[in-house]
Amino acid sequence: MRNKHERLPYARFIAEIRESPAYWTDYTYIKLFGKLASEMRLEWETIDGTPRIARNHIPEALGLEAVGFVERMTTELYTGNLSEAHDISINAAKRKYELPEPEDVNIDRLFESKTRKLNPQQIKKIQNDYAMGVSLKELAKRFEVTVQAISYHCKNVKRAI
Repeated sequence: MRNKHERLPYARFIAEIRESPAYWTDYTYIKLFGKLASEMRLEWETIDGTPRIARNHIPEALGLEAVGFVERMTTELYTGNLSEAHDISINAAKRKYELPEPEDVNIDRLFESKTRKLNPQQIKKIQNDYAMGVSLKELAKRFEVTVQAISYHCKNVKRAI
């Protein structure tokens, strides 16, 4: 990724508050462009250099600049609610970079990936149940994910029993 070094403070920030960088990157892309990050990168790769592009196409340089702006602003605006900080930053980026409103902003798409089956509410439920004594294996079965996935989300959870 071309701007990887610029994204490091954001990635560290997301990791420090024990959130998923992939989830929040896709959240940003869906809200800015109506597409997952992988879909937008593919579009940029495909269209790059093509003389005839859709009038609402967002050039890669502008798109990456907007994403970087969102990431920088989110770290500054965070006061405990990551969704709120992202939403404020995304709205500001849309105005600043004059981005067209995406046609399809479907947040449920964030959970289509097999590696991201659990939403934040499910993770909280898993952590609460684990703290109350429910086994990793039982939680994995209940949420249809691997024991390793459950273990990852519960690694800093203190058990009551």
